[in-house]
Amino acid sequence: MKNNTVCEKTIKDAIVSYMNPYHVKYIKEYPYNSIYKLFQSLDSLEEEKLYEIMGIAGSFYIKGINKTLFNDKDKLFTQVKSKCIEIAKTTSELVAINAFVSVVANGLLCVGNPLNVNEKIIENKNMLENMKYNEKEIIGKVKQTNGNKTISDDNIKHVYNMFQESIDKMKINQEKNLDLYNYFCNNVIKDLLNENYLQTKKELQDD
Repeated sequence: MKNNTVCEKTIKDAIVSYMNPYHVKYIKEYPYNSIYKLFQSLDSLEEEKLYEIMGIAGSFYIKGINKTLFNDKDKLFTQVKSKCIEIAKTTSELVAINAFVSVVANGLLCVGNPLNVNEKIIENKNMLENMKYNEKEIIGKVKQTNGNKTISDDNIKHVYNMFQESIDKMKINQEKNLDLYNYFCNNVIKDLLNENYLQTKKELQDD
């Protein structure tokens, strides 16, 4: 039991070590923000990064989301915005914005944290090595299910290459997601921390 506790603590500490300072500050301060400020900050982001962030949020907010909607960037953005507004109306802006920030920041931190990805890479590397070691046995079983059709060396090599490419992409995607996480924190969360909620409301009323 003690070893499990130590292991869990080590993993937690490793994840925390990758947390952006603005994310940590946001969790500690739990600021009251306006939906207006959230959307204003999102609108100021680089277009490609904005829609990657909306894709993360959309996966959580939109039931039955599919590839077609992911590819329709404007529709995706509109539906995520509408869902945020709906949550704000039924609960509060505080709840709606905190939910959005949590979904995006925690989601990106999870897939961008090297600790999580490295474990999956090791698992997949072990699987690949196991496949190569047991190649004859595996090929025999595949041939039995395919009418003893011959499997060429090129086909075997192709399978191994595809497996290796997927492993390589895991690391690339991890680094990309970690960069996007920090981009979101350094822009959106920073803007939210700097907002004076009462001043924003006053300015909107004056307009």
